[in-house]
Amino acid sequence: MQFPKYPDHLSEKMRLPKEGFDLKYDAYISAVDQKTVFLLLIAQYPEFVDESYARMSLEGFLNGILTHNPNNQLIFADLSLVGGHEALDFFIRTGGVYFKGRALMVKNSLYLMAMECEVQNYDEIHYKKFVDSFALGK
Repeated sequence: MQFPKYPDHLSEKMRLPKEGFDLKYDAYISAVDQKTVFLLLIAQYPEFVDESYARMSLEGFLNGILTHNPNNQLIFADLSLVGGHEALDFFIRTGGVYFKGRALMVKNSLYLMAMECEVQNYDEIHYKKFVDSFALGK
């Protein structure tokens, strides 16, 4: 399998008519090779969506990923606190591809740090180094 070509940075606005607001997001993508991609996504919700909605937002995010493709298989999902913020660590398999990540809510922003790779190229050390390299500013 070959991953599609991605720009290094993508900034978009998505209209969510059902929810009645726009979602602005920035995505930063880096490919180690054609079989491993690292992703940082920052989605900014309107001001009224804040950390009080964190668990609901994180669970909704994961459910959206899982229902997007009926072949997605959840290996695990765990809620925890990271830097005092509610976080969701998850691991999904779709055929011969893994998608592993951490999502967390800080104020009205959702941060996603993730790695997508072919099953045979999975490297926990690289994943952990990538996710642990991020620290939230004050």
